[in-house]
This record gives sequence, C-alpha cells and structure tokens, in this order.
Amino acid sequence: MTGCDKLRAQTPDRGRRLRAANLALALIALALTLWGALPLRSSAATPEQEKVDRLRSQIDRARKKIGAKKGTERVLTPQIAGYSRRIERLQRRIARLRERQGAIEADLDAKRSELERLQTALRAERARVARLRRRFHQTRRVLRARVVEIYKSQRPDLISVHALLCDADRALGSARRLTTQRGT
Repeated sequence: MTGCDKLRAQTPDRGRRLRAANLALALIALALTLWGALPLRSSAATPEQEKVDRLRSQIDRARKKIGAKKGTERVLTPQIAGYSRRIERLQRRIARLRERQGAIEADLDAKRSELERLQTALRAERARVARLRRRFHQTRRVLRARVVEIYKSQRPDLISVHALLCDADRALGSARRLTTQRGT
C-alpha cells in the first residue's frame, strides 16, 4: 500500500475524530457559557428572591433563638423540678405543723378553761376562809368576854368552868383544823 492508500483508509476515521473533537469543543464552550451566565443571574436576584432570602435569614435567627431557649429550658427543667419537690416537702411539713398547732391550741384552750375554773374555785375558797376567820375571831372574842363575865358574876364552880373551857377548846380546834386544811 502506498502512502495515499494509507491516507484514504485513515480518512473516514479521521473525519469521525474531527467531528467528535468539534462536538467536545462545542460542549465545553456551552458549559463555560452556562457557567458564566448562571452566576450573573443569581447575583442579580429578583425582589422575590430577596424576600425569600430575608425570610430564610429570619427563620435561621428564630431557630437559633429557639435553640438557645431550649438549651436554657434543658438547664432550668431539672432546677424547677427540684424546687417543686422542695416546695411539696415544705407544704407537707407546714400542714403537719398546722395540725400540731391546732392540737396544741385546743389543749391550751382546755387548760385555760380549767385554770379559770380553778381560779374561780380558789377565789370562792379564799372568801370562805376569810369568813371563817372573821367568825373564828368573833367567836373567840365572845367566848373570852363570856368567860370573864361568868368569872366575875359569881364564883364559878369547877364544872361550869370546865364545860366552858371544853366548848371553847372544841371550837378553837375545829377552826384551826379548817384553817390548816385550806393551807392558809
């Protein structure tokens, strides 16, 4: 085969290769053109796109705030639960103390009424003792005067003096017993 035959035999392959190379160049040029056009289009955003971008940034800020609040909530939830348990314990303790206070106040009221009753009885007994003492002193004066009168009026006989002294002794003894029994 001569050099021309060889060239002819390679020509159909060469034409195919040339077309493939041209196609590849065209695709690369198209890709570069699209790549260059797309960034220009996105940088010159439309008003709707700006609104969407603003809304997205507001949503992102709100999500960050919510995340921060949830973090605070996660920290505060155990503290609040602890405080709630402590408040419940204190309320139970207060309830027990109030019940105890009620019982003590009822007991105090009963003891006060008993004290008032005893004070009234004591005042009555003291008045009775005072009356008995006055009566005792009066009886003693009367007996003394009577003994002197009997003695001066006549010559006393031994039996009448003895009876008079026995009566006076009995009266004095019972008055003393009453006085010592009352504690005054």
